[in-house]
Amino acid sequence: MDGLNFIYKGKPESSAASLFNKNSADSCWKQMKLGKLYAKTARYDDAVACYDMAIKINDKEMSFYFYRGIARFHLKDLKGALDDLTKANSADPWNMIDVLNYLSCIQFRLGNHKAAKENVARVLNSNRGLLNDLVMTHDEYVRLTS
Repeated sequence: MDGLNFIYKGKPESSAASLFNKNSADSCWKQMKLGKLYAKTARYDDAVACYDMAIKINDKEMSFYFYRGIARFHLKDLKGALDDLTKANSADPWNMIDVLNYLSCIQFRLGNHKAAKENVARVLNSNRGLLNDLVMTHDEYVRLTS
């Protein structure tokens, strides 16, 4: 992983060019990458701890809130996930459909069916929105739309 984190500092053709690790131990980006690795192995508590550290270092980066919200979702911390994903959505994120997808499922599970319906409609009306892409289960979708 470290090899992928290095960038050239200075001009590559210069003999003075050196490698600079932009993801040092206290880097928010390294913490995010570690969090993503933990999440891929379903170690969501560890992932949340990494995202917490990333946010502590840089609380302006909305993607950290998105990833922490997903980890909290898998830990069944729906209120924490809702807070994080709502914050991530406030900045017109690059992954808005993914954010809305999770938000709709969380809102449904927390009983806010009106907001869940609106967000499901936005997901399904997007270019890539397919019913089988929804985070919520088919049974939840049927209950929501009945």
